[in-house]
Amino acid sequence: MQTFQPNTDGLDFITVHTARPLPKGFFVFSNYLNYAKDHLLVYRTLGAQDRMDYEDSLFEYDFGIGYAWTEKFQISLQAPVLLEHRSDVQDGIKVDIYKGMHSLRPGFKYTFGDTADANWAVLGSVDFVTADNSPYTGVTSNPIANLEGVYRWRSKSIIQALNLGVRFRNPTETPFDAHMFPLKNQVTASYGLSGDFSKTARWVFEAISSYPIDKEPYKEAIDASSFDLLLALKHRWVKNLNFDWGATVEPGVKSLAPSYRVFAGLIYYWKPQVGSKAENVPTTSEVPTYFRVLPDTPSIYVSDTIQFYAEGNDNIESCRIIEGPGTLDNGCEFLGDAPGITRIEFKNARGQTSTGTVEIKQRKPSSPVSFSQRNYQVYVGSTVQMQAQGGTMPYRYSIENGEGEFDDNGIFQAPLTPQTVKVLVTDEALQVARATVTVIELPKADKTIDLTNLEFITATATLTPNSRKHFEENVRQLRDVNVSRIIVEGHTDSVGNDKYNLDLSRRRARAIRDQLISMLNLNPSMVEGIGFGESRPIRSNDTAEGRQRNRRVILKVYYKK
Repeated sequence: MQTFQPNTDGLDFITVHTARPLPKGFFVFSNYLNYAKDHLLVYRTLGAQDRMDYEDSLFEYDFGIGYAWTEKFQISLQAPVLLEHRSDVQDGIKVDIYKGMHSLRPGFKYTFGDTADANWAVLGSVDFVTADNSPYTGVTSNPIANLEGVYRWRSKSIIQALNLGVRFRNPTETPFDAHMFPLKNQVTASYGLSGDFSKTARWVFEAISSYPIDKEPYKEAIDASSFDLLLALKHRWVKNLNFDWGATVEPGVKSLAPSYRVFAGLIYYWKPQVGSKAENVPTTSEVPTYFRVLPDTPSIYVSDTIQFYAEGNDNIESCRIIEGPGTLDNGCEFLGDAPGITRIEFKNARGQTSTGTVEIKQRKPSSPVSFSQRNYQVYVGSTVQMQAQGGTMPYRYSIENGEGEFDDNGIFQAPLTPQTVKVLVTDEALQVARATVTVIELPKADKTIDLTNLEFITATATLTPNSRKHFEENVRQLRDVNVSRIIVEGHTDSVGNDKYNLDLSRRRARAIRDQLISMLNLNPSMVEGIGFGESRPIRSNDTAEGRQRNRRVILKVYYKK
């Protein structure tokens, strides 16, 4: 059982398949080396299934070739080769594995859908196992069929994919000297996540697993399963040549996966010249007098990418954006980051140039963006969660008129004075919706408790021991009161800048809020902490006595009516 199996086209991930098709007419050649530690499942005796912590290591080479027959259909052939396997005698047991090429794996991939954001594919392959007396397949080895469904989706620079499949195995009898049972049919599942690491590299995370449909004759299904986590980098070294490297680990389980594995691979993409010349080998007279770059005048959506390449046996040596939005990496892969028309200049080794144009379009949203309600009301200094709906995520919140601020999650922090604030939400398609926030003064309390004498440890929201005792004495009077709501006001003097004092007062008000909830066993929604900073002094800040009076916490208590 090979738990590390590179995908057939080198696109997006390492072992997880992507539904993105290889460009028509391209070949891809992949070469991976990997070293794995503690790979084998070994029982001391098959009948008792008493598992050993057997130590072994292997060094393996994986070769693959793929070809894009059409825009949606590609074929592949893979050949894993075991170069070296090392194991020692442990408790009188030594397990050796057949070295050399242990299978040939022809396969195919067919992609459905033609959008760059989301598409899916079906993949199939057959392992023609060349090794007999294998602990995984039995005395003789029958072909192993694999069928997988793939769904891939993209949001800006983040690419994700989910693979679900079935591995059809037809094991024969167990070899007489085997220390595990041959494996039966399995379900396979894997997930891939990839994002930009630099202009020429992407990081990759994968979770890879298999599980038996019928665990018999194994007592524990985990003994016939595998689970790996993979972390890697995919580098584009030069045009059409990628370098992959990374590692896998078995996360806290004892499965058929190795304890860890390190790997590195080279992936080369090549498109032969289509023509009648013998063997497509250009002579000096056959060098084209023109330089053409494909695809010609493409159209993409914002956040999509497109790969440029030269027609025939020519190559692009350099590329640059003349004008317009978007970015180019060293391999001339273009990312559209905003709507518009972009002109790009390409140059080959002979100094010839070619100019291309890319139209970047904004996606049409499935529905208009809007706020969940048109009008909000909030107390001065308080917060309210704004909810957007429809349109295309992610949403960006902003203030059109008035004061206040938003965080990245759409929480609006109200200003410290009553006013009407106009707010906006903008979606990925640049649709805009508006709402109104009415900021009102705090209502008159049924009871006000002035905690002016509270002292905090300098520059923190932590009460001193003496002040905590004073605070508990004041709060004790609320234990027998039918409270509906408490608002904690935090105030500071004017020492320090406005922003610092506002943040400090908020932290102190929220710290007192948390203690009230704990001491009075209140529902958190009944208690709110609001910081006013230095904006509401009750004495002059020019004297020490005045500053002390201004450093205060006020409890506003509201009774149930």
